[in-house]
Amino acid sequence: MRHIAFERGVNFRDFGGYDAADGRRVRWRKLFRCGQLSRLSDADLTTIEELGIDLVCDFRSAAERVREPSRLPERLGARVRELDILPGASFGAREEVVALLSGMRSGADLTAASHVIYRQIAIDFAASYRSMFAHLMAAKGAPVLIHCTGGKDRTGIGAALILHVLRVPEETIVADYMLTAENDRMQVYIDTLIEHAAKHVALPASRAELRKQLMPIFGVAPDWLHAGFAAMRDHAGSLDAYLAKVLNVTAADQAKLREWYLEAPAKSGSE
Repeated sequence: MRHIAFERGVNFRDFGGYDAADGRRVRWRKLFRCGQLSRLSDADLTTIEELGIDLVCDFRSAAERVREPSRLPERLGARVRELDILPGASFGAREEVVALLSGMRSGADLTAASHVIYRQIAIDFAASYRSMFAHLMAAKGAPVLIHCTGGKDRTGIGAALILHVLRVPEETIVADYMLTAENDRMQVYIDTLIEHAAKHVALPASRAELRKQLMPIFGVAPDWLHAGFAAMRDHAGSLDAYLAKVLNVTAADQAKLREWYLEAPAKSGSE
């Protein structure tokens, strides 16, 4: 099951199970991605434990972590790596909703800014992804969770880079990225943003109508991820060169990651 049921988690899913170019398949229950972890229930903490997660890469900024501190099993406290990413072109999610509902920014403004944001994430914050791969190497194939606030932009690029190393085709990588649009918990997350905005501005419509207006903005679009890929290619010549020259992920590192996270597909075809 790719979308994993959480009571209060946001956009939590397994990004294993995909076919790689060499005929192998990304292992299930090894690679996970999600949004913020501040509101996890006790049952959610039990699920985290059952998944055996041993490393957490948190791409949120220091301010985001202070505002929404993660709630995780105690044993994972020492296994969290803080890899701050916050592009200058972006507002925080809460600030974006307030700006939208107060008329300071439009949906078109935020959509247009997305290309800039993805390019900034890929180039200005390459060091964070370099660290992500260093931590993956140190984890030696243990189950890993990468996350940010919504689990789609900063996390989306991180997951895309990992899947590229595992030689998953680009169209499959984009399809995985787009699964955010199918995650029911994103609606719940948007409700929390609306509740925050209501403390600052008068809401111009019903909650249901606002949810409908905001979902495209807090969703995903293929051209956003492609903008990040394009920035990497413009900067280094290709995604492989970006990995090698910018992120310092060597050929030996990539071979190890494929050894740890790929397997021969089950003959039954079941997940």
